[in-house]
Amino acid sequence: MMVRWPGKIAAGKISNEIVQHHDWLPTFLAIAGDPDVVDNLKSGYKAIGRTYKNHIDGYNLVPYLTGQAKESPRKFFMYLSDDGDVLGMRFDDARDCRRRALTELRPHGRASSRGFLGEGKR
Repeated sequence: MMVRWPGKIAAGKISNEIVQHHDWLPTFLAIAGDPDVVDNLKSGYKAIGRTYKNHIDGYNLVPYLTGQAKESPRKFFMYLSDDGDVLGMRFDDARDCRRRALTELRPHGRASSRGFLGEGKR
């Protein structure tokens, strides 16, 4: 992903931190002037004549993107298929591909009743 915000984000910066698409909602709202939208939505947030009460599973990335924080606030990512199978995961700097992760999660080597991994052994 490429992000450009002249005067706020240093040009040429490369990052390997974890960011998910739903982190952008609280990030853009923080840029627009509401850095506490995630917490406010949990208790009830009034906007355009309505009250919204939602849980947003996203982080405000502004401190990280602007260099105020050294790391992204997101430390964990799990990628699931449409059927709920674990396809990949990452925790902080540790990464795992689907074969190893699924074999460890399901010790018999089968990721699903459809045999997603194929063979049953590592």
